[in-house]
Amino acid sequence: LIGFDKAIQNIMDQHPDAPIFRSLPGAGPALAPRLLVAFGTQRDRFNSAQEVAQFYGIAPVVVQSGNSRTVHIRRRCPKFGRQTFHENAGCAFKTEPWARCYYQQQRQKHQDKHHQACRALAYKLIRIYFACWKNRTQYDSEKYLAALKLNGSPLLAELNKVPGE
Repeated sequence: LIGFDKAIQNIMDQHPDAPIFRSLPGAGPALAPRLLVAFGTQRDRFNSAQEVAQFYGIAPVVVQSGNSRTVHIRRRCPKFGRQTFHENAGCAFKTEPWARCYYQQQRQKHQDKHHQACRALAYKLIRIYFACWKNRTQYDSEKYLAALKLNGSPLLAELNKVPGE
């Protein structure tokens, strides 16, 4: 197994997009190559972050008929890709304060359900990752926080709260 890990790292080191995927929150030596593979090198493969989220089963499926409306997980998708984004969200909220805050908000919203909160965070992360991938730029936490501030995001207000107040 160690030989495979070393081979993956060597191939990753040679890939022109490696710095982009290594800069993503929570993307360590195991997840960065998996995220790179999920997006691929064909930048015209996906036209939007929504397409990525739908393809990998991160985007929720809404079924509405008359007065009834249900939301459920997408079942028909590449499972390993969905698992990759889900695991990355689980790592990202441990390293990024804004991601932790968003994850906590989602846990409160969904009656403390970890997997729903991770999928919601993964959905948000995919939009960020898609922009980095499409524009060939590395992730920058300060740039993202500035965008939250510019848009008046309630997430930033929650993030700036001092514990105990």
